[in-house]
Amino acid sequence: MKKVGFEYSIYGVGIEKSTPMSLIGVGENANVSFTSSDETIATVNEKGEGVGKSEGSVTITAKTALRKFTCTVEVNDGKYEELTGEETFVKWEVRNFTYKKLMNCFNTASGFEVLFYGPTFSAEIAAGSRTYPVTMCVMVDDLHTPLNNNIVLDADGNAYSYVLAENLPEGFHRIRVYKLTEAYESSVAFKSMQTDGYFWARPNDKQYKIEVYGDSISTGVDNLTDSAEGMLAQNGCMTYGWLAAQQVGADINIFARQGIGINWSWNMGIYMKTQYKRTYCAEHNFLNVKTNPSWDFQSYIPDVVIINIGTNDVSCDTGFDEAAYIKQMKNFCQSLNDLYGTKTKILLCGGAMVSTNVPALNEIASSFKNAEVLLFPYTGIHPTVEQHQVMADVLAEKLQKILR
Repeated sequence: MKKVGFEYSIYGVGIEKSTPMSLIGVGENANVSFTSSDETIATVNEKGEGVGKSEGSVTITAKTALRKFTCTVEVNDGKYEELTGEETFVKWEVRNFTYKKLMNCFNTASGFEVLFYGPTFSAEIAAGSRTYPVTMCVMVDDLHTPLNNNIVLDADGNAYSYVLAENLPEGFHRIRVYKLTEAYESSVAFKSMQTDGYFWARPNDKQYKIEVYGDSISTGVDNLTDSAEGMLAQNGCMTYGWLAAQQVGADINIFARQGIGINWSWNMGIYMKTQYKRTYCAEHNFLNVKTNPSWDFQSYIPDVVIINIGTNDVSCDTGFDEAAYIKQMKNFCQSLNDLYGTKTKILLCGGAMVSTNVPALNEIASSFKNAEVLLFPYTGIHPTVEQHQVMADVLAEKLQKILR
């Protein structure tokens, strides 16, 4: 259904600055009048531009002959000196949590999107690492691939200021900043962020939501093998899940860890059957965070859940226990149905690195009316970026059939 009304529900503007507040679905020739609930804070001119007067928040009303629409305008200075996760103009993405006045984004592809006015954007970021560099992608305006403009963070646990965008032309800009290394390898937390202009709108949520539960395939392990040269070859946004979400216009929540299975895992024995209830997918952290809080499942209800778990259960050093795998995967699917409802579709994925669990996946899917199996092309080893793109195309085609 097409949106009618203000393009964004919340707009921002600086003092003595103006910001356009676009109406969509109204008609170019419609006669529209605008009013402000408090003109000492912000006024609105005949063009529908909000003008900041003093710090605060107002309601702007647009009236046509037949309808009226409202939005909020908040006059701001483009700075968040502390971050709580409740910032008006920040769209935080993927499971995250606040600890000691830091916004912790540990999971693959976690981070934020902000719309702002000004030539620069910076943030204070703390990071820690197990062994390998901690990387993030910074995508500004028309830069859409997370292969470009990646930054490596200082990983000693202290917060440092990073200029994420600079020398931009005067005007309105979009910035997206996402963590590329997974929670098992690194921890990241945002302390503050600012622009030398102002925040101008809160990014809209996308029409659809998808969620991924997975292992090293879903975190992107070794997908940059040819170009990494001794570094952990991992770009968590150049993965089948993130790429498919971009193709279908969906928000995505990736919850994954290398080596994890539903019943068996490499390293420290952490299992998806219990871990999925937490906020980040790892058994340790590198910022001395003393919690991994329970996740509020009602805060993000997906249209489709992708479960790509089984490679490590099959590769278990004691042999694949198919009966235990089927039992726990059924329990997992039932738990998700209890949490989200059966309108949420479940895709049980496999085939990329192993196929031994495919008969089990078919049996599991047959037990749920909202579940089906999706097989990816066989890659044998961890998929490369190019193979992830092929997998993304397969997934996107299926998602389009489900969502539209």
